[in-house]
Amino acid sequence: MKEIIQEYCVRRINTKREELIKYEVEIENDFILKFEELIKCQTNNMLGSSDRKVTTLFLCHLKSSEYTGGFESILGLSNDLLYLDDQKSQCYWRPLYFYDNLARDLEEVKKCLQNMNYFESNSNYY
Repeated sequence: MKEIIQEYCVRRINTKREELIKYEVEIENDFILKFEELIKCQTNNMLGSSDRKVTTLFLCHLKSSEYTGGFESILGLSNDLLYLDDQKSQCYWRPLYFYDNLARDLEEVKKCLQNMNYFESNSNYY
């Protein structure tokens, strides 16, 4: 089973890489727009704080967005205090194309496992 899943993963990674390269400019432009929004927000937060320095750009995957199907992340800017920074700026960002076809991918994995009769011998996983 491990070999079948590894083969599938290699095929899927190559396919996804090709898709992402095809949409690279669009993905990049989407990120730039979000980053510019973040910079504007941070600039507003820093008004009157001339000694404040932004030191950290962070990207956090939101586990809760997996449950809702939104697949959002938080993109943010802060000082060294990161989460404790009371003037940090952050915005939600859903990377274009990264999570597209996730349901299809899971169905393909399920079919691979069914083809090798994995589910028949392990019916509690089906």
